[in-house]
Amino acid sequence: IKMSSSRKVRLNGLSEYLNGVSRHTIRYLVRTGKIPYQKFGKTLFFDLDEIDAWMKRSAKKREV
Repeated sequence: IKMSSSRKVRLNGLSEYLNGVSRHTIRYLVRTGKIPYQKFGKTLFFDLDEIDAWMKRSAKKREV
């Protein structure tokens, strides 16, 4: 079993990782269930490995 190190960020970190995508847009994607996230209490966390995979899947859908 391969264990990868967890790369989790909060909302501001994801905004930076996605080259300035607004926090408002990210919250919209969370509300509509379009982006992978985890919630602990009231805080949203995003696993960057899951975000990378989500972006690849989203890009493939746009190519079709």
